[in-house]
Amino acid sequence: MSEQWPVKSLGELCTVVNGGTPKSKVSEYWGGEVNWITPAEMGKMTTPYIGTTNRKITELGLQKSSAKLFPPHSVILSTRAPIGHLAINTSSMSTNQGCKTLIPNDELNHKYLYYFLYFNKELLDSLGSGTTFKELSGKNLKSVKIPVPPLKEQQRIVSILDEAFKNIENRSSHV
Repeated sequence: MSEQWPVKSLGELCTVVNGGTPKSKVSEYWGGEVNWITPAEMGKMTTPYIGTTNRKITELGLQKSSAKLFPPHSVILSTRAPIGHLAINTSSMSTNQGCKTLIPNDELNHKYLYYFLYFNKELLDSLGSGTTFKELSGKNLKSVKIPVPPLKEQQRIVSILDEAFKNIENRSSHV
């Protein structure tokens, strides 16, 4: 890591969006076309990317709840039960309240952000608080500092890590 790279907070580099859940007893809110992901589904993912979710809500469910629709190439982080599951959406999506979505600005490559969070799960978990279950607040998440190399360097780092993970996957599938 270069000491020349600026270090900024996630709050300076991302819009952080809280998730929400429509009322489960209102059938008109469920079974629509809006992708809606939960930490449980994220925990079963085998790749960083997700384009469609097991559960979907309706446009009405989206409007009548605190759930928000966010754009593709956002980074979704489970912030409770547990803290640290990650996903990158390839289509518009919403989440339940157990997640926060980071929408990176143009200084930050989404996959670079994904890898940064992936390698800093212990830090994220340590920032969680609560008595019944730990939860990472938006305020604490926004305060996390990240080195910000130029975009070309971020893309180079992502390529190296993608290749390393591909090699690990290939080797483990041959064992």
